[in-house]
Amino acid sequence: MNTKTVAVALSGGVDSAVSAYILKQQGYNVFGITMKVFEGQSVEDAIYVANRLGIKHYIVDYSNDFSREVVDKFIDIYLSGGTPNPCIICNNKIKYGKLLDESIRLGADYIAFGHYAKIKYDENNNTYHLLKSNIERKDQSYLLYHLTQEKLKHIIFPLNSFKHKDDVRKKLLPIMPLVSKKKDSTDLCFTIGTTLADYIKNKKNLKNCEGNFVDKNGNFLGNHKGIFNYTIGQKRGLNLNTSKIYYVMKINAKNNEIILTDEEIDIYKNKIYVDNINYINNEFKDKIQFSCKVKVCQWGYFIDCIVYNLKNEKVLVKFNKPERAPAIGQSAVFYSDDMVIGGGSIIDTF
Repeated sequence: MNTKTVAVALSGGVDSAVSAYILKQQGYNVFGITMKVFEGQSVEDAIYVANRLGIKHYIVDYSNDFSREVVDKFIDIYLSGGTPNPCIICNNKIKYGKLLDESIRLGADYIAFGHYAKIKYDENNNTYHLLKSNIERKDQSYLLYHLTQEKLKHIIFPLNSFKHKDDVRKKLLPIMPLVSKKKDSTDLCFTIGTTLADYIKNKKNLKNCEGNFVDKNGNFLGNHKGIFNYTIGQKRGLNLNTSKIYYVMKINAKNNEIILTDEEIDIYKNKIYVDNINYINNEFKDKIQFSCKVKVCQWGYFIDCIVYNLKNEKVLVKFNKPERAPAIGQSAVFYSDDMVIGGGSIIDTF
């Protein structure tokens, strides 16, 4: 019998339900914890899962924290011309911040998440490593680069042994058939029922968001519907009165202007600056420079690069070959084979 206590972050979905089920089978003392983060959010599915598994269940309200630390930050990045990833902000500030701390306060030794990633402990160096998932197309390690040694020692990813998502669903089928058939969530949780553009406009009470599309020389090309509707490299949905193909090259928030180019080469970049760097272990922090692979968006591919450590938690990243449309506001996450080295926020590209 395992005497350790594990809190499971229960959303009511497949992944967290299977995580709780596995840990209970392994003999852990398990309780569920669900966070409410926005108005109208239902926790009924999470309550059902906890009752079905016969585990204690806590509900915590982080709606004010979520609004301030995630939603406001997310909107601010968009309105400044960037392209944010709110899941990374939420993971850092809420799930692996406040929720982890609250779980420990409630008596948990660990907190488990239904995220697709792995943790490996190196006894020789007394160091925890964050690794990619076995299920490559579901891998969420990119979203977790902010984790620290202190946090990793309290985290469990029970899904790390699965090879296919279908196997995760099959695990749950005998005890919770309806939950096992739930679809994976793909939209932003807090914009359900509305479009991203309408959400931002309503949240900030924005009336007229339109501005100008211009070319590299400042010539007028058309009207845009608000800078938060566009991202670097975008070519669809510009609705220009021309047969020529244009790409979003730069977003000038100060002038409410979007600069377009008809030459795709203009959106390829050789270097990026990244700040708010977190290294999961100090091996790479202490290097002047190192070679690795980097991802510059969640579903992007791995790019060969050289990372140069600068002062004040900043780095310069040089791609081995030009990279298409890295966007300010996204995260650059560094990998050595399957291991996450760390990462930070892209603040400039050139």
